[in-house]
Amino acid sequence: MPDLSKAFLMELAETKLNDAKFLLAGGRSGNAYYLAGYAIELLLKAVLASRFRAIPFLPQNWREAYLLMT
Repeated sequence: MPDLSKAFLMELAETKLNDAKFLLAGGRSGNAYYLAGYAIELLLKAVLASRFRAIPFLPQNWREAYLLMT
């Protein structure tokens, strides 16, 4: 399972924001705004990752998935 911890997501967001600043300074505003939006999305995911517990495995069948949701 990939690392989706709050710290990892915040690190990714900071990287994307730095890339956006670089692009904006180079006159590539469209791409800069896209990456800045992606950074915001990652920060929101970081907040959610810190508040909710992920299921550590994928269910093997639909019955298991249903039981996990009830």
